[in-house]
Amino acid sequence: MDPALALPSSPVPDVVVVVLATRRGDRLRACLEAIAADDSNVAAQAVVCCNAADPSVMDVVAASSGAVVMRSQVNLGTAVTWNRAAEAIKAPRIAIVHEDARPAPGWLDALTSALDADPDTVIAGATTVGVDGRVNAQGFVLWSDGTSWPVSGQLAAGLELPEQPYPVDIVNSATMLVERTHWEESGGFHEGTFPLGFVEQEVCTSARARGHRVVVVPATRSVHETGAMYDEHGGPLASKAFGRFLYERNLPRFRARWAAVLERQLDPPRSTSGSSGALAAGLARAAAPEAVLDTSPPSAERSITAGAPAANDAPAEVEQRATECLDVCRNDFLAWLTRESDELAALRGTTVWRAHEALVARPRLRRVAGSALHGVLRVSRAPRAAWSRRVGPT
Repeated sequence: MDPALALPSSPVPDVVVVVLATRRGDRLRACLEAIAADDSNVAAQAVVCCNAADPSVMDVVAASSGAVVMRSQVNLGTAVTWNRAAEAIKAPRIAIVHEDARPAPGWLDALTSALDADPDTVIAGATTVGVDGRVNAQGFVLWSDGTSWPVSGQLAAGLELPEQPYPVDIVNSATMLVERTHWEESGGFHEGTFPLGFVEQEVCTSARARGHRVVVVPATRSVHETGAMYDEHGGPLASKAFGRFLYERNLPRFRARWAAVLERQLDPPRSTSGSSGALAAGLARAAAPEAVLDTSPPSAERSITAGAPAANDAPAEVEQRATECLDVCRNDFLAWLTRESDELAALRGTTVWRAHEALVARPRLRRVAGSALHGVLRVSRAPRAAWSRRVGPT
């Protein structure tokens, strides 16, 4: 057994640390090594949730010790998996770490301190950085149309950000700590966007609608590779097209559920010019939760885990409900792909298509070509326009 993978296993944990694993055992190993190396003084229990996991993932889990291992033969998605783990280990706080994230030592102490410092703060998140060390996001600002911008990079150029934890609208769930009291108050993690997407938008917006704060901890960093759901050999439901489909499907649902909150958010800027000023205004709004207080906020939908017993092996009824939901999602995705193909066919032979082919012919511009073509397809449809602005958590 590899001593480097001795994971937190407190008999009376203050935090349950949840990692969902599906594929890429090498990536999971790096994540678990980061959790095992943490020197925080917080009693924690690790839970590794293996959802239709490939053999490389199971090999890594078998080489570890200390974690509670939860299994499912079906990919239960994010919210369902996190709810199952929270039900199984009833610690006062719930930490989420993505399988493609590597939080820096001390991360759990830092996020815990952020919650301890303010009783109105119920969610704290780390700054996420890429493998190159560049900041991906120090939280996000939510706009009135349901889209969001990260506080980072060129968008935040010239913006003076606090060194101490500060309020934001959304944190990235790649490394996030949630008070159980809020999880219970809001009904858990929202399963209505199954299999994934908008889960952090949901839980964070729910907190703010109930008068709580969400903060990012700037000094606490977590390397986030992003794209754990994507696998070029994993079939259609592991494709980037599936990610676009889920975004376009879930954005209108999010807007409808949180209309009362969104109507009090700032409108999205028309361009990224002057973006730091827009972000500053958005952060000022995030610091005043009373500005978006909702007297009757919706509860999280628990259509898959409702009434199911807490068990390390997913109950048959949970797997059956997830399978049925995935079948519906797959059919909707195929219809979406058909529509996309029809639109692409309509472009063939046009000036736009010839320009696209010219870009594809130049290797360095192939990625630009794909983005440009999708941009053309978005022009006449509101969801596609929203996608073009979307730079929110993934």
